[in-house]
Amino acid sequence: MLPQADILQTIAEVAVAIAGFAALAGAFGTNRPEAQDSTSAFNSLRLVVTSGLFVLISALIPLVIFDFGLAASTTWRLSSGLVLANNLIGLVRSLVRDDNALAQTNDWNLRHILWAIEGVCLAALVANVFGIFKEFASALYLTCLVARFAQVAMMFRRFLEIAFTRKLT
Repeated sequence: MLPQADILQTIAEVAVAIAGFAALAGAFGTNRPEAQDSTSAFNSLRLVVTSGLFVLISALIPLVIFDFGLAASTTWRLSSGLVLANNLIGLVRSLVRDDNALAQTNDWNLRHILWAIEGVCLAALVANVFGIFKEFASALYLTCLVARFAQVAMMFRRFLEIAFTRKLT
């Protein structure tokens, strides 16, 4: 069994809880007639749920790969490569579309914090893919997952702000 299996399973469980709670909050917040902007709230909700599910899948990938009998170092490298590829595809898609987390906020600080967290995650994954710090491969992968949790938490706060703020009339 992969030494970090318990941590990865816990991360997966928390990710499911966050995505589920966001969906539940969305059911109550986005359908209210006095909600600030239901389209922005829906897009923000979709982003939170999708990001939570991305963390869930990212936490399970190493467990599945390791069960194929690969060495731990290969598991972390391959897992990082898969998550990096998915992350880059998602990043390009979010830059092309207008409904990404950064386009939904005029908060300059939040934008920069989200981009900084994105940079931490990308750096950790790239380091693993290229085997730069082999002895810290699991720590780098977990750093990326924790960074993703921080992003999800900030996006969830933003969703709540949009969904539960009354319109000014």
